[in-house]
Amino acid sequence: MSRSVSLLALAVSLSLASPALAADWQWDGAEMRDSYPDDWRLDEENPIAVEAGVRYWYSMGQHDMSVAGQNFSSRDTTHIVEGVLRIDEPATGWYGKAFGGYSAVIGNDFTTPAGSGHLESGQVRYYGGDVGWRALGNETLSSGGFIGYQYWNDSPDMGRVNFITAAGAGDSKPNSIDYHMLRLGLTTKANLGDMFDIEAEVAAVPYAMVSGTYGAFELPGGVAYDSLGSPGNLSGWLYGASAEVMARFRPDKNWSIGVGGRAWYLTGQADFTFTNRDSGTPTDAVNYITKTQQYSTFRYGLLGEVSYKF
Repeated sequence: MSRSVSLLALAVSLSLASPALAADWQWDGAEMRDSYPDDWRLDEENPIAVEAGVRYWYSMGQHDMSVAGQNFSSRDTTHIVEGVLRIDEPATGWYGKAFGGYSAVIGNDFTTPAGSGHLESGQVRYYGGDVGWRALGNETLSSGGFIGYQYWNDSPDMGRVNFITAAGAGDSKPNSIDYHMLRLGLTTKANLGDMFDIEAEVAAVPYAMVSGTYGAFELPGGVAYDSLGSPGNLSGWLYGASAEVMARFRPDKNWSIGVGGRAWYLTGQADFTFTNRDSGTPTDAVNYITKTQQYSTFRYGLLGEVSYKF
């Protein structure tokens, strides 16, 4: 009985010791070799690069419209603060970018049928994102394409024109014009050593849905009643193009400082609607729809950027 217990204890001891022995020695044909070290790790780099930045856009805007025999134009200088987030997958060339900005200060010179003036108000705001693939080239120079969406409101103040409602009350609205844009583009990036890179893109905008209020619109001649009964209203679609270039200096592997330029442009013929009323009986009204004879919005300027790569 004692011998059986001894043999059982010996078997258990050998089975518990066998993993340790296997960890120290492995059978390799006719020879024995050392095991992997205890601190062995799979050494591979992070395949995703994330970079967040803040930009300042010193931009200048130009807007022109002709509709119902009236001409409108504005020329502004706008200071914009913008945030940008970029995600790159260097191994495959795929990348994504999101951005958004808002005007901090606007100075606008404008001309409408009511006259000319200068105002320090209005708004410019936007946000959007792109998904792209730099499929051609190498780590030094790569090119590809992207598709993106952008929302853009470009509405420097051009004054307000009073109108009457169906209840006979007076009202007015500011200009507030929205664009929802589809962007199809080409992109190129050049890495000039470890400390410099240049990135450029150009995009067509085959479709930009436009909607909003044109509060500077005046009552045109030749209409049925004597009072404007609504602001002007824009709808329909436009087309255009955009371009951007940014050169970056990277003093270390995380931080970068960039300077560049950007331009956005839309044009086309939009639908334009308004209402006019009988001032004596405001419920008597006629709704008009026409098209702009000329419409364009152009914003361009210089960019500065500070970003950090995670």
